[in-house]
Amino acid sequence: MKNRYIILSILLMLALLTAVVMALPKFDVQSQSTASSYVEKVFVQNKVSKVDIQLEESDLQLILDNPTEKEVVPATVVVNGTEVQDVGFRVKGNMTLHSVAQSDSDRYSFKIDFDYYNDGQNLYGLQKLALNNNYSDSTFSREYLSYKLMDEMGIATPANSYMYVTINGEEYGLYLGVEAIDETFLANHFDDATGDLYKPDGTGSDLQWISEDIEDYTGLDLKTNEETSDQSAMMKLLDVINNGGELEDVVDVDEVLRYFAVNTALVNLDHYQGSMKHNYYLYEENGMFSILPWDYNMSFGGFGGGGMGGGQGNNQEIPPMQNDKKNQKQRCNKQDQVEETWEQGWKVIS
Repeated sequence: MKNRYIILSILLMLALLTAVVMALPKFDVQSQSTASSYVEKVFVQNKVSKVDIQLEESDLQLILDNPTEKEVVPATVVVNGTEVQDVGFRVKGNMTLHSVAQSDSDRYSFKIDFDYYNDGQNLYGLQKLALNNNYSDSTFSREYLSYKLMDEMGIATPANSYMYVTINGEEYGLYLGVEAIDETFLANHFDDATGDLYKPDGTGSDLQWISEDIEDYTGLDLKTNEETSDQSAMMKLLDVINNGGELEDVVDVDEVLRYFAVNTALVNLDHYQGSMKHNYYLYEENGMFSILPWDYNMSFGGFGGGGMGGGQGNNQEIPPMQNDKKNQKQRCNKQDQVEETWEQGWKVIS
């Protein structure tokens, strides 16, 4: 009898161990699937997603009264019915942020950081979401079409889709939701996601030679490996493109040529090819650099004239979508413009 209990116990333990071992791979597959599922579940292509943001009125007033401070406040976000609590919420932008701040509008671009307060929290694997207000673009389609063209040319492009945003019940209108270029993005697009990621803006963002000291290139903002990278790969890139060497050893030449071909066709001058030398990323994978697209609301010749979005026809401020007849009429007119531009854009893409 005693031996029977021992045998039964051993068999039970073996059965339990077998079940655990068989379940482990499934758990791993689910985890990997979740990490990439945000592309389909968040950035829906066949309809406008709904994004509802809830936060304390005092916190909302704080960021609207002091937008250039870009202060982060806690919020709850619901995207297409899925709720995530305790996210970081702030306004975003640079030139367009200051332009909106100087107007009578509070229709800023925003950034949602899902793991700002709770490390590891995400939305189907997505850690950060940008909500771009399409400033100065009355068609609401420059950035969307630009990313589509980049993607069609095989450039690693952030996921994006249209989203209708409400904040504390107030309609802020149509935005373009864009995936942040971060470690999650890199893991989805590169075999090795552990390289150095840069967002150039400022001294050195023109990639002109200054010195052999990386500290002199203050505008080459390192976004990954801040504590561990010696940035020798970046110094080698700067040396080769300025002082001579084998370009193919430090640059994915084919990718960069395709990138600049699209960017040139888009007449995107709020960029490296313009006077500002910003709104792009550089990613180093095993010593080879690629260039990544970012911020295209000024494409299609939108950045010109005084440097603030071209002529008066291009520089129209789109008000928040309210429930009055005047704005309902504006909304219909804008929708007609968007549909017409989409038809023209899709002809180019296809």
